[in-house]
Amino acid sequence: MLGQRLRDRWERWLSQRIKPVNQVILQQNRIFIFLSRTGLGFLLLLVLLLVMAINFQNNLIFGFTFWLFSLLLVVIFHTYANFAGLEIQAGNTQAVFAGEIAECSLFLRAHQRERVAIQIGWPDTGLQTVWLDRGEEKTLSLRHVADQRGYYRPPRLRLESHYPLALLRTWSWVQLDWRVLVYP
Repeated sequence: MLGQRLRDRWERWLSQRIKPVNQVILQQNRIFIFLSRTGLGFLLLLVLLLVMAINFQNNLIFGFTFWLFSLLLVVIFHTYANFAGLEIQAGNTQAVFAGEIAECSLFLRAHQRERVAIQIGWPDTGLQTVWLDRGEEKTLSLRHVADQRGYYRPPRLRLESHYPLALLRTWSWVQLDWRVLVYP
């Protein structure tokens, strides 16, 4: 009961924050970065190395610890750069009957740099992994079950990546303005 209320409140908050749009360019306000499980283990290793370096007053361990910390800082910038400037545009949809699978086309464009290992899709149907070269445009076809008749709006898309080194997890939620006509 409490979990359902929290989920409903979370959904309302996301609906107010993320409005349906036809085209999105990912920038700072839409990209979220946090440590993954591997990253938390890496951070724990850094703390242990720092304590060991302080305890034994060993300059080599100090240098190694700060070098690993600088590696983590560089990974943060590369993780952000993998998503920043990615252009996402909603494509066409086809009318379907209730209970059938609706196909929604999606255009991805990488203008300035290549994009590596971006997973995109709906969390309940699975994510597709996409690789884009610089200046490349890719068209994806995403499928979702249209269970209600009338105009059906597919849920929010999730974009996710663990690039590089899987120390950080980057994600973004995008609500594209797709409307699928679902016949009874």
